[in-house]
Amino acid sequence: MIFGEENFREKEVLDEMLVLFGVGDGGGGPKAELIELGLRQRDLEGVPKIKFGRADDFFNRISKHTDELETWSGELYFENHRGTFTTQAKTKRGNRMLEHALSATEYLLSCTDLSNYPQQELDKIWKTLLLNQFHDIIPGSSIRKVYDVTEQDYVDGLNACTRIQAETAQCLFSVDKNKIVLFNTLNIAFNQTIVLPKGWKGLKDTSTQTEIDGSVSALVDIPAQGILTLTRSDESPDVKSASDLILENALVRYEFSENAHIIKAFDKESNKEFLCEAGNVLTLYEDRPTAHDAWNVDIFYEDQVLETAMGSNAQSLGKGQVRQGLRFELSIGTSKICQSVYLDDNSKRLDFHTEVDWKECHRMLRVAFPTTLRSDQASFDIQYGYAKRNTHRNVSWDMARFEVAAHKYADLSENNYGVALLNDCKYGYKVLDNVIDLNLLRSPTHPDPDADLGQHTFTYSLLPHTGDLINSNVQEQAIQLNQKPLLFPEYDHSKTEVPLVVEGTGVSLEVLKKAEKENCLILRLVERHGSDTNAKINIIDKNSTLIETDLMEWNEISNFGSNQVEVPMKAFEIRTFKITLNRND
Repeated sequence: MIFGEENFREKEVLDEMLVLFGVGDGGGGPKAELIELGLRQRDLEGVPKIKFGRADDFFNRISKHTDELETWSGELYFENHRGTFTTQAKTKRGNRMLEHALSATEYLLSCTDLSNYPQQELDKIWKTLLLNQFHDIIPGSSIRKVYDVTEQDYVDGLNACTRIQAETAQCLFSVDKNKIVLFNTLNIAFNQTIVLPKGWKGLKDTSTQTEIDGSVSALVDIPAQGILTLTRSDESPDVKSASDLILENALVRYEFSENAHIIKAFDKESNKEFLCEAGNVLTLYEDRPTAHDAWNVDIFYEDQVLETAMGSNAQSLGKGQVRQGLRFELSIGTSKICQSVYLDDNSKRLDFHTEVDWKECHRMLRVAFPTTLRSDQASFDIQYGYAKRNTHRNVSWDMARFEVAAHKYADLSENNYGVALLNDCKYGYKVLDNVIDLNLLRSPTHPDPDADLGQHTFTYSLLPHTGDLINSNVQEQAIQLNQKPLLFPEYDHSKTEVPLVVEGTGVSLEVLKKAEKENCLILRLVERHGSDTNAKINIIDKNSTLIETDLMEWNEISNFGSNQVEVPMKAFEIRTFKITLNRND
């Protein structure tokens, strides 16, 4: 307590400080002896006086000093525990997948009769997901038994979402053996390749192709918040064989070496080479932090390169009207890597579907893309927004950010051109000078001696683009990589419609679900570009009313009194609304 009081930086303004106490590394509350020590220090000479109370009461008391307190603007970067962005990769992947599955399930259910909404079951899954976001589970710093339970939790949650979606489809759609429903839960269009369910040989209404492995791919274009029904076909053209290691369409050209390195990347639209050296270089590093094995990555790993992945087999996966691909079999350390690299016919985005048989100990696997770009800052996806961070190491604070957290993308852009590296389940990035680098796997031995050993599956994507981040499609592409449409084979959606449509540049519909305490819908909007804009909300039921609430849905803020509303959105603003709908409930 004396140490805390002496180092309390606001003591010239405040005569009290907040002290949290209890049992750490387990989420426990205070033990009896801690409470007893607190009671003894209520009025003990030579030490600060302790008073038990609530945090909200403390903040209410100090609010009168708001104008006197200093303000910190920007990121509060923690200069420690950088390895937690990557350790226990299966748990991080399960978390990402279940978050999106729950969101999509809630959206789908919002199109049905709310009286049948499985609220208790979804509540239980959400709480399990949030429990596993506890500070020693999702960072990867728990014991093996924890992850045996957690990984099963994700399997169970994902299976439950799949089952609920299938049951909901029976209520929403009519049966038609020759059709398939594609449901886009995003308020941006989805215009990428999907793989059809097993047994489907093609579609009549869009481009399809039969892959080398017999699966069928289709290039689909689904409107924002759209439902698309396509008709079954008895065949699709086979991909054409190719012998070169080149992926090329009307927009871009990539040339590969047998080690899966991109040796040339040319943007045809911009007439620009955007990689200055070999890209997709998979590198193995020695990874022995000085302390806290699962928690930390130390900067000296950069000087401990062990080897780069070497190819044992490279082949074309064929070229067709939907996409073209290459397959690489690689070795690194004692581990094996298999990459299937795809380029859609309508895109510059290069997808690296990666499978790793990871057998390392105190090693770290990273992938790097050296670009031709120069910018003092790069942009990193964070929850409901993005953060800008320096790409140089001019001062100690820049040096400390040698590994940073990001969600779906990191983007390095000049004023009129940029390159982004997207992912579907990774979080540890480094952007230094002109190189974008992603941490793929680690292998610490404490507290889990078997951390991350075994099979891993993940995808990362290279995306060159015109314009800077905000004037490009990076955010939309990253979202589409992570949240593909729901597929319901042997159904027709002709009698189904979504309850509302949200439009607006930079506006994201993040939540559509049943209210927690009422029989109505809740939607949550987020401005993701960092600029003022307007969101247009069109509720299909003309007798409906839009009411803004607080984030907890407890208190009403304003009643818009209409089913068609234009709502101003500030930079990165989050707004929550309640919709009263005339339904048979």
